[in-house]
Amino acid sequence: MKTVIVVYNECINFAAIKHNQDTLSDIFNHQLCVENRYYDQMDDGEQLHADAYLLSNEGLLHPMRRHISDFKRIIIMERTLQRSQIHSIMDIPADSDVLLVNDSIETSVHTVYMLYALGISHLNLIPYDSSLEETGIYRGISHAVTPGERRLVPPYISHVVDCLYRVVSFKTLISLSNILGLDSDVIHRNLLQYMHSLAEVDADFHSNYLKSHLQSQMLNLIVRDSDSAIIVVNDSYQLIYTNELAEKVLKLSDSSVLPPAILHLFRSSASNTLITIYDENFVFENAPLMLMDQLMGYCITLHNENTLREIEYNLNSHLRQKGLYARHHFQDIIHKSPAMEASIRLAKQAAVTDCTVLLRGESGSGKELFAQAIHNFSRRSSGPFVAVNCAALAESLLESQLFGYEDGAFTGARKGGKAGLFEQAHRGTIFLDEIGDISPHLQSQLLRVLQEKQLMRIGSDKIISIDVRIIAATNRDLEQLIDAGAFRRDLFFRLNVIPMEIPPLRNRRDDILPLFFHFLGNGCAEIAPWQQQCLLAFDWPGNVRQLENAATYYKALGQFPDYLAKARPYPQAGIPSGVCGAPSVSAGFDVFKSPGSPSPAFPRDLSLSSGPACAAAPDAPLLTRTSVQAMRLLWEREILSILYCTTEPSHGIGREALLCELKARGLAISSNRLRTVLSELAQRGLLTVQKGRAGCRITEAGLHHLSSFTNPQDDFSAQI
Repeated sequence: MKTVIVVYNECINFAAIKHNQDTLSDIFNHQLCVENRYYDQMDDGEQLHADAYLLSNEGLLHPMRRHISDFKRIIIMERTLQRSQIHSIMDIPADSDVLLVNDSIETSVHTVYMLYALGISHLNLIPYDSSLEETGIYRGISHAVTPGERRLVPPYISHVVDCLYRVVSFKTLISLSNILGLDSDVIHRNLLQYMHSLAEVDADFHSNYLKSHLQSQMLNLIVRDSDSAIIVVNDSYQLIYTNELAEKVLKLSDSSVLPPAILHLFRSSASNTLITIYDENFVFENAPLMLMDQLMGYCITLHNENTLREIEYNLNSHLRQKGLYARHHFQDIIHKSPAMEASIRLAKQAAVTDCTVLLRGESGSGKELFAQAIHNFSRRSSGPFVAVNCAALAESLLESQLFGYEDGAFTGARKGGKAGLFEQAHRGTIFLDEIGDISPHLQSQLLRVLQEKQLMRIGSDKIISIDVRIIAATNRDLEQLIDAGAFRRDLFFRLNVIPMEIPPLRNRRDDILPLFFHFLGNGCAEIAPWQQQCLLAFDWPGNVRQLENAATYYKALGQFPDYLAKARPYPQAGIPSGVCGAPSVSAGFDVFKSPGSPSPAFPRDLSLSSGPACAAAPDAPLLTRTSVQAMRLLWEREILSILYCTTEPSHGIGREALLCELKARGLAISSNRLRTVLSELAQRGLLTVQKGRAGCRITEAGLHHLSSFTNPQDDFSAQI
């Protein structure tokens, strides 16, 4: 417990002295032993010993030299009034003569000065001197103010305002707290409550204390209670400060000395590297502390690896909720072609840099997919990924979206303003799609952002610095736009730091089938060889986006879009020669419908060959007489094989059941077309068609005709 001695001239107002003693004890949470001493009762040569000394007035400084050896611990006790007592003084009529009565003329004068300094200027305050009472100069005064000394007020004063005792000032208590080193949350709370009860002159001191206390609380929150271990050392790595977590991590028994192994680790490790301390991994940061050009020491921060991973997870979750993240990685780019492999290799090399990338390619070729993959492969992968289509927004709206705006910047602006997409992409990546479509006005603003890494919100005069990686994309010929004056040359060279060309789908046909099967998804049957040939033959002007649409169409409706019927065979496809052509829908054949499972093997070793159906020349038209005849033979073979498996002496198979069996074998055919084919086969005597349970049954001629398909070496073209 600390000890403080309060020295008064004499003991003439014990109640006020006791009030001061109780105040000190309450403020310092009874951690202070208060002893009152009186100078007129002290012996010559008597020495006082305490942690601090409070003198009731400056006049005691000189005589107390003989009794106190350490003058650095002396504080002159200032006193003030309580705020609640000021109101009664303010109620005294203006311009009144008011007698100020205290225990001495000196304290009366001091109280007058204090009241004037507090702003009580509407009264004529007169300090009371009891030695002048016999002169009668105070007889005409009817008002008096006294701080708890009502007994000293002349009896002829009719209106007395007793503002109770003068209390110890806030400034005195702060000085005492600093000397004693008493600094706890309870004491600070008591000081703040006491401060609000006082009417003091030095309001700036109160404000500074509040500011200092709030700063201290902030530092405690950031440093002492930080999730990271913080260590401050001097230029010789002698320990200056550690927060609580650092003491725990480093297992410091003596808080003033670093263990030799830890000291060597700190000296030898580079900043932003991973180090291991007592089997725990930390990211090590070492920031020099400079005074101008003089090195003063280092601030070392240890970030726990597990804590960083948790923070990263929470950040990614937040970004995902806002949609500011990249979903795709390089492994998501489905490809087999060497051209796409080369593009991915170049993109990975660009991703590890922080340079601006300009992606060029036709619409639907996968530019945004590459942009997301580059972001996720870069050091900014944990930051936001913000994509904006520059061609989808009007110029005025795009400007406010990119750069943000202040409150009231324009009609309809959000209250409080809004951060732009560049600000939202801070420490991440912004993807500017269709960059060739922005207006010249926005081009000039964008150029400044690229050059200075700074922007200004609409309606603001404040410069905002940003840390953003730029990826731009376009399907337009920027050089041609430059020649036409529609695109700034300087902006082009700012964007064209690392240019990348995404090849169109027609120049990487090896990727067509893998992409198509990916878009079909799991559970979809293999498509027939002639259908694969149709996919490979098409030029795909809409690139991957059009291919995905075709797969969706096929999956939903069971057939290809009509434009695929016009495709010509692609000789370099590497697809085994099969049915390379098929009649169009207008020819009456439903050959573009979805295949099912392959045909089951026939009993009695009558399995049929699934060999090529036609051998059209590579440059022949897709739809030929040979291909139509081949398709007829394919249906003929499958129908006869189904009838062979289902014909019994008492019944055959109905047309609807036959239709389902054909679909199960991968040959979808309409009910009308099947009726026509069955009628033709019946006319040739290969089957019979009857009503009811009899249904369709194969004939002997049909069995003989079916056996001609069983030779695996035969193909359909040989049957024609």
